[in-house]
Amino acid sequence: MLSSILAWWLLWRELSPRAQFASCVCHGQRNLSEGDYRVKFRNNGRRGMMDVEFYALLFIPGTVPHDQTHPLITIPMLEARYPVVGGRRGRARNGTYLLGHRTLVLRPDLIVGHQLDRIPTPHRAALATRAPAALATLLETYTGASVHVACIASDAVTGARRAFLSPNYTRSEFVEGRFQAGRSLEVIPAREDRSTDQTGLG
Repeated sequence: MLSSILAWWLLWRELSPRAQFASCVCHGQRNLSEGDYRVKFRNNGRRGMMDVEFYALLFIPGTVPHDQTHPLITIPMLEARYPVVGGRRGRARNGTYLLGHRTLVLRPDLIVGHQLDRIPTPHRAALATRAPAALATLLETYTGASVHVACIASDAVTGARRAFLSPNYTRSEFVEGRFQAGRSLEVIPAREDRSTDQTGLG
């Protein structure tokens, strides 16, 4: 029995997608709106992924009485569904993007009305008007508040479906800057970006 379970587990790991999220959220990038927040996702498997769907959720404890459910609010994205995300060596070909990574743009200013009403003031207005660092400020205000991003995708060859969950993005994981180009999940802090501009190398 144990050997069968082990064999199934090894087979599932081999045939299902493998991927990861960046360890932080970027905001305040140059040439982009201060109200945008970016999370990077990378396919670590050799094969591509299909029917890829992303969901971003904002959790705000401490805003309602103890006998009520804490708000769990959906944060819209500019692009949340992709037919294909390429494998480790995926490249853009013939206008079809088979890249093995995606940078997701979170737009808290697009949170729908009935969910926006669950966000305390004055943070509600700050998010809706795309005020700089509004989401980061909200997370700093409430202990335990966080953002989570989930991905559900199928292996392009086997069809095996799997879910991935980002790290727990609290205020300390929000970084002013931008992600490096390509498959890297590393961040270029804003201060380094500004330094590059001043030396004329940007």
